[in-house]
Amino acid sequence: MTKVAPIDQRKADHIKINLEHDVRSALTTGLEKYRFIHEALPELDLNRIDTTQQLFGKKNKFPHSHQLHDRRNSGGRDHQPAAC
Repeated sequence: MTKVAPIDQRKADHIKINLEHDVRSALTTGLEKYRFIHEALPELDLNRIDTTQQLFGKKNKFPHSHQLHDRRNSGGRDHQPAAC
């Protein structure tokens, strides 16, 4: 059985490959055909939005998108990056 590298090493390898090689795909989503006008909602209190959903008879309250962004893209870990 092939030994799998630890997740930290795999992440580092992934970043290195993307920085050193052209890994772009010839496939596109088609979204390059469109331009969207950004219209922020600064007056909106995101904490007042009810994100409760019911699925299979069970109620779930999902985190707001701004709370998800605060977790960082860390592969699911709750660490904070070192200060620059």
